[in-house]
This record gives sequence, C-alpha cells and structure tokens, in this order.
Amino acid sequence: MKALPFIPAFSELSPEDLEGIPGLERAVEHWTDGFPAPALWFETVRESWGAPGLAARRGSEVVGFALYGPPEHFARRRRYPLPSMDEGALLLADLEGEARIRKHLLVRTLRELKARGAGPVEAVATAVSLPHHVDAGFLKANGWEVVRRRGIYVLMRCELENTVEVGELARGLLDRVRLPSLSGSPSPAFRAGEHRSHAAR
Repeated sequence: MKALPFIPAFSELSPEDLEGIPGLERAVEHWTDGFPAPALWFETVRESWGAPGLAARRGSEVVGFALYGPPEHFARRRRYPLPSMDEGALLLADLEGEARIRKHLLVRTLRELKARGAGPVEAVATAVSLPHHVDAGFLKANGWEVVRRRGIYVLMRCELENTVEVGELARGLLDRVRLPSLSGSPSPAFRAGEHRSHAAR
C-alpha cells in the first residue's frame, strides 16, 4: 500500500518562537537590521498588523517557517536596488525548510494573506543560495512572476487579488493539503538553514 504524503500542520509565529525555532531570530535580525530587538519587533507587528509568519510542524517537530508582512516592518528591504511595483504589496521575506515543506508553507501563506485581504505579495529572491532569502527558481516554479533583476537579486511578485491565479498556483497541491486550525507551539527540533551559512552582516 502506497504511503500517504506527509502533510504538515501550521501555527502562527510568536515572540516565544525566537528561542524555539533555530534560524528564526537570525532571520528577523537580518530583515530588520537588528532594530528593534526581535521580540519587540514581533509584538509591534502583531499589534499593528497580525502574526508575521507561520511555522510548519510534524507532530512536535518544527520543520520549516515563513516570515512575511508589510515591508515597512522590514528595514533592510529599502537597501535592495529593486523598488516595489506597489506600495501596498506585502513582503515574503524568508521561507525555510526542505523543498516540499517550503511548497506547503508557500501555499498556506498565500491562503492566509488572501484571507487577510492582501493584494500583491513581493519577494526579494536570489538567483544563488543566500541565507534569509527565498530562492528565485523555487518561486518561479510555483507561478510567481519575475519583475526586476539586479545582479543576484530578483524582485518577484504574486497577485492575490486574482482568485483564479491563486488557484492555479496551488493546483496539484491544495487538494492534498490539510489546512488545520492554527494552534500549538513549535518545538526546538527544527534545524533551520542547515544547508546554509550564517546570516551575512
């Protein structure tokens, strides 16, 4: 009998996860340029907008996470020579985990953001492997549009206002994804970014 594919459960990221999910604190420090402190950053974003990400879990083990939100909360976004196409676009800052987990996270992230009424979502992706960036090839393979390129950096975009397009992006995966209620706390078992070096300062 063929084994059923693994389907992760999801929980919203919280300040408590900074110590429980390896790699998360470094990702926040990278995208905020280290200010404010990650715990304060989480509280600020949650109060003004909502939870800025998701954790994917296999039982008590955390196997990946997504970090996202309004670009004004990610100070480093302004450093990249890739101006946004839309001031109202949200930012997908980081996506961690093995390939299939990242795909599940990407689909769930789009569902969550669309439910919040989001329109376009952008990502400063990279054509090479860099810590705390989403892989450009991965996003392109999952239906995202290449908007601009500058060296190794690629501005990519997904339009959430188009329900048909979001459905197409998730085709072949959503039918197999169980979307449980967000609950539970991630465990420290997830070793984020084992295949990557420490964040560049």
